[in-house]
Amino acid sequence: MRIETDNSVAAFNIQRGAAAVPLAKLTDRILQEAEALKIQISARHVPGKENTVADSLSRLETSGDYMINPEILAEALDQLQVRPSIDVFANRRNRQCRRFCSIIADPWAVKQDGLSLAWNKEVPLIHPPIPLIQRSLNKISNEGCLAVFIHPRWTA
Repeated sequence: MRIETDNSVAAFNIQRGAAAVPLAKLTDRILQEAEALKIQISARHVPGKENTVADSLSRLETSGDYMINPEILAEALDQLQVRPSIDVFANRRNRQCRRFCSIIADPWAVKQDGLSLAWNKEVPLIHPPIPLIQRSLNKISNEGCLAVFIHPRWTA
């Protein structure tokens, strides 16, 4: 199992199999479990500037909870004659559908990770964080689903 972290101290401690005194027991227990399961653990430091997907996911909850204006979205959906069944990148404050997936644990959410949901059984409303645009497009292509996809308009 390879652990990639932007914390250089954590990567160093995992690689050498040691940790500061308060974490030593937990580290030993993790390494013993890994050995019992015949799992080799390695760690690699990933500089923060290369860790964009994880950073965006960890900051999504505090990134302003942006959303499309509901009136504009409703007008667009009427023109497209489509009704999304689930908002796959949302939280309870910015969701555009009754059913939604949240990046953080939320008892109201159908699932915590919208990318792990089978989109071909839904009509998903997909308004992903920028680093997840390509993964979302790949998932639509792989599953062959009908979806409403919202993304920034970039001009050359």
